[in-house]
Amino acid sequence: MDAGLAGAIPEPVIRACLLRNLGRDGGGWVWRVNLAAVRACLDEIAGFPEADGAYDSPTLFVAGEKSKYIRAEYSETINRLFPGARTVPIPGAGHWVHADQPELFVKTMEEFLGGE
Repeated sequence: MDAGLAGAIPEPVIRACLLRNLGRDGGGWVWRVNLAAVRACLDEIAGFPEADGAYDSPTLFVAGEKSKYIRAEYSETINRLFPGARTVPIPGAGHWVHADQPELFVKTMEEFLGGE
């Protein structure tokens, strides 16, 4: 299965995630995820709700260096909603920082949470 997806999806982590959502149904394969619901609600899922308040405590945004999810143009909104926020870019990581750079992700989280 993995080899069959490799041509269309070169990233092993993304293939692994997709394959976890694939299941057997009799003699065939089916997606366990409700793709119709995801497609119908994609704008809401991908968007960010309007908020009046702010969260003043320390907040950590962990961003993969290769990811485009935390963009510079979001800084004003992030700072307004999370005045105590800081963003830590993780070198060599994409969107799934914990999978791409697990040791560095854990170290970053431990430092933020007051661990070692």
